[in-house]
Amino acid sequence: MILYRLTVDGVPRGFPGPLPANLAALSPSDASLADLNWAPPEWGYAGEGYIPAVFPDPPAAPELKVSALVFKLLFTPAERIAIRQAATTNPVVEDWLDLSNSAVDVILTSPVTIAGVNALEPLGLLTAGRPAQILAGQPPA
Repeated sequence: MILYRLTVDGVPRGFPGPLPANLAALSPSDASLADLNWAPPEWGYAGEGYIPAVFPDPPAAPELKVSALVFKLLFTPAERIAIRQAATTNPVVEDWLDLSNSAVDVILTSPVTIAGVNALEPLGLLTAGRPAQILAGQPPA
């Protein structure tokens, strides 16, 4: 849905919203929407009329980055030990652990980090809900 903003004397007024029903039948690209001086007074419009509202792109989510040591401390000692033991028999865990150990900083919002931490739960290396806590940067209780 294209949203419109009422302008009066070239100044945007009010919040963007859907085009009023009595104007909705007009084409959204109809240039006449930019000048509603022709509108009957009972419609309640004055000035320049409705124009498409422009919205900036939302800001990107900030990176949540921690040092490699802080990342490891987001796991309990028992979880760290279980992950290291699993890495000796599971090449996927070994690869993820190697990547983690090679990092200076770990970006918790990175798809690689998210996939790796989430993969530990079905392997029984993390309990239910722990991946979300770790990825949120919450230390163990």
